[in-house]
Amino acid sequence: MEMRKIKKLVKDKFVKCEMQDIKAGDVFRLWEANGEVIMSPTGTPYFMAATDAFIDSDGMWAVEIFIVE
Repeated sequence: MEMRKIKKLVKDKFVKCEMQDIKAGDVFRLWEANGEVIMSPTGTPYFMAATDAFIDSDGMWAVEIFIVE
């Protein structure tokens, strides 16, 4: 299974990272495995982590988010 691509904001640029690297307060962007940008419900491509990354009940890395407008 191909995974989503993740980049988090470090200083003034987005750098590639793994989901488990996301910490509460990080601003990040997501892309589907096919390259499509994942957009928030408000139409922005930016998300802010409300929690550190964790393993969910399906055994996948996940993070709770705030939506950045």
